Amino acid sequence: MTKQSAAFKTLTMSELVPLVGDLDAATLQAIVDTGANQAEVEWAVRRASGMVSGLPEERRALVGRAAAVYDILMADPDFESEEPA
Repeated sequence: MTKQSAAFKTLTMSELVPLVGDLDAATLQAIVDTGANQAEVEWAVRRASGMVSGLPEERRALVGRAAAVYDILMADPDFESEEPA
């Protein structure tokens, strides 16, 4: 699988941890259940972490699966608004 196609496949719980941090299993499963791919999860994490650049594609509204992931992250008290270690 190429790097580009890997970014667009649905992620597993173990693949999420490096992107969102060590959240509880229910939160990770909720994100998996959205069907979000790596690009959508990364976009939601950047937005939730306040790491949005001034680029127009970064400032547009979250939609679809990225918006669902964002809502899940923001509802989880264990999600830190910074890049996971």
